Amino acid sequence: MRLILSSHSMIRCFDESEGYKLLTVGKLEQLDFDKAQKLVGFKIPRFSEQLLWATMSDTDYGEFPSFYHGAPVIFLVRDYRDVIYSMAQLRYPDGESWLRKHGQRILKFQAGHPEFKAEYKKILTTVEQAGFPDHLVGALYWKYKTDALFSLIDARMPVIGIAYEDLVNNPKNELAKLVDFLGLQWENALLQHNKLDHAELDADGMAIGGTNPKLPIHKNSVKAYGDFEI
Repeated sequence: MRLILSSHSMIRCFDESEGYKLLTVGKLEQLDFDKAQKLVGFKIPRFSEQLLWATMSDTDYGEFPSFYHGAPVIFLVRDYRDVIYSMAQLRYPDGESWLRKHGQRILKFQAGHPEFKAEYKKILTTVEQAGFPDHLVGALYWKYKTDALFSLIDARMPVIGIAYEDLVNNPKNELAKLVDFLGLQWENALLQHNKLDHAELDADGMAIGGTNPKLPIHKNSVKAYGDFEI
């Protein structure tokens, strides 16, 4: 989604590596960007459940006042099985999966937050007693992130939910909804992100999460979970 939205001439969209630095230190006013671009967006999966909190917190960025003040939110949701599978399959050079390296650590950190603990006390206790197995860590991580969409809706915030499966099966229709939600005009470049250059790529030319920016929108990751073991 970040790559797709960045393809629109009126949008600059930051990925996590740069976006978090700007948001967590309160330096948005120092942001230098093309004034012809109408909107600046941020990909923020680490903080999706915290948008309504007065104080945000994170394992790597510490605690700081909320950076969210009612800006429009595009909330992408996806089949929990594909999400858990993706987190289990994403591996680092040391062989650790995302679930082991980050998921478990983030979950344990959030377990210390009063609001989180009050909301998920029962299921959190189950995960803790089981020894934080990967499949339960992934399931709880998916649940509390996805629950955040309904919290934003209940709070009457400007939010639009987009199903990943709908996006890849009917991209033009779903993306038309997004640009309308953002108050912009349609541009065909939204369907051609793979033909454009993008920032925040690693040494191998990949985006965060191992996403290949040269691949067009595809359905290969829908029901990718199949039969697998964690």
